[in-house]
Amino acid sequence: MNGLPKDRSEVLNLINEWNSTRLDLFKISEPNEVLDFYGVMRFYFQDAEDKVTTKCIRVASTATTLDVIRVLMEKLRPDMKTLPNEKDYCIYEVHPNGDGRKLEMDERPLWVQLYWGKDQREGRFVLQNAKLPKISKPIGGSFKERRSSKRESKKKKKQDK
Repeated sequence: MNGLPKDRSEVLNLINEWNSTRLDLFKISEPNEVLDFYGVMRFYFQDAEDKVTTKCIRVASTATTLDVIRVLMEKLRPDMKTLPNEKDYCIYEVHPNGDGRKLEMDERPLWVQLYWGKDQREGRFVLQNAKLPKISKPIGGSFKERRSSKRESKKKKKQDK
């Protein structure tokens, strides 16, 4: 994202716009004197078997896509002896209307998300192995759909038998 606001009041307006429509967990902090701020972001990870996992992490406005990928890999795969190369992964920005794009490694995901509030858009960030085909369907269900709990899933399985 080039053309980032350099004025504190512009950044604060963007943050206030974002925060006005979000749960407290996902609110973004006010910028400090050098315009750095923080927010919790949710990322979806889809593996080769189409299993989807979500992870929320605190992200700085200065963090690049590559920085975020490194943190997510550490959080999603803590039991692996050798982690795959972070450059084998990418983050996609996906919107309900089907629009989506791959984030550049030097982009700042928190800034990308912050501009969704300005443009009144919803979206998701999806971590995916770059060797897999590009995402073509909504990850983690529809944007409005709530996922069933384990208890609800077991109950449904029993009813279906």
